[in-house]
Amino acid sequence: MKKKFAVGVIIAMAIAICISACGNDKKVKTVKKVKAVQTENESEVNDKINTESKVEDVNKSFGAYDMTKRILPKVYIDCSDEPSKEQYCDASVKIIDESGQYENNEKNSAKIKIRGNSTANAHKKPYNIKFSDKQNILGMGKSKKWCLLANAFDPTMLRNALALELARKTRLQYTPASTFVELYCNGEYKGVYYMTNPVNTGKDKVDIDVKKKDYLIELETRLDDNENIIMTPVLKLRFEVEEGNMADLTYLNDFLEKFEKSISGGYKEVTKYIDWDSFVDYYVIGELLKDVDFATSSTYFYIKDNKMYAGPVWDYDLSMGNASEIYPYYVNSDTTKDSTTEFYCNKFWYFYINQIPEFQRDVKARFAALQPVFENMTTDNELGPNRIDAYCSVYKDAFARNYTIWNVADANSGGEKTPLPSYEENVEFLRQWIQKRNEWLKEQWLVE
Repeated sequence: MKKKFAVGVIIAMAIAICISACGNDKKVKTVKKVKAVQTENESEVNDKINTESKVEDVNKSFGAYDMTKRILPKVYIDCSDEPSKEQYCDASVKIIDESGQYENNEKNSAKIKIRGNSTANAHKKPYNIKFSDKQNILGMGKSKKWCLLANAFDPTMLRNALALELARKTRLQYTPASTFVELYCNGEYKGVYYMTNPVNTGKDKVDIDVKKKDYLIELETRLDDNENIIMTPVLKLRFEVEEGNMADLTYLNDFLEKFEKSISGGYKEVTKYIDWDSFVDYYVIGELLKDVDFATSSTYFYIKDNKMYAGPVWDYDLSMGNASEIYPYYVNSDTTKDSTTEFYCNKFWYFYINQIPEFQRDVKARFAALQPVFENMTTDNELGPNRIDAYCSVYKDAFARNYTIWNVADANSGGEKTPLPSYEENVEFLRQWIQKRNEWLKEQWLVE
């Protein structure tokens, strides 16, 4: 037993050294201009985009939890049975914040089950928690439902965090609150998890009122039997109604029909039905981070007060180059064989909206305006230390502990890129992929 413990300590120290060695290229390029499609009122639109692109509080937090606190919160779950995917089991949950930033959540009654589709088959299981009463977890707001994402397909464990953090710096109205924690289940250490709200509705969430004919919908291409599935009237796209009145779909069908027909009418017609800014920003995030699931699942929209909004962002573990050859279109098997190239999100509604000149213009302008934020993901700049190194530095001890019980080089599914042998190598692949992807998009969208 002591020998096993000693080996674990040595491995943890080695991984910690690798994580702390994550370097970065501190060269920062300046965005000088954007060459875009010329249309009427372009200067007025660009002024609006540049004004709205200011990033607030970029160094304060990576979500709800203050990253200056280096001790991760601990989640202790005691289960009556072994959690399964099929049904919830009774549990008590205690959350301890040793940093003292937030009040501890003493043992609360809850139910827990394994969550996810492909991720449920990984060795490191993700979980859904359903409390008996709403709980304010680590300052992230009150909710009964919480997720513990295992990030088993992402050897860096950073992709979901980077994606959600980036979304918070855009004009998307809502991004799930989230933070890293360390999980113990029935006294056994389970590793580092990403605790977050699921995508649902309510105060401090997707703020819609289903009584006023508001809806939350998710693009869903899996052909599972589901009574909440609808088909859009014109383009025949398959969506799951996550929240809304399923008893009377007259309004929803009518709205979607008018919206899909309006796309051919151009900017003035389509903006009667969609929130233009959120559609632009959601597309920019999608193209930069290149999530495998874009336009297949985990692609959300919501209708509020007769307008449809894009978002929120969700499920980015298979993004930023983390995809295998089973996705030939993603890795460009027939062309460049380089996943940092080619457009990926020009699909479903966006295939048609992308043909509107004003959309192309605003995407390019928005992409240019957000360059400091994009570059700060990988490189120190005027916004401060880069985000990848910040995560590695602040959470290096916890990440090292995680990889004393899990193997960083394990491939948990056929979907993710084959992991590299060390944590450091996987982090550097992520950094370089984002940098190369950003440079490729700058060339395509004529951003200098």
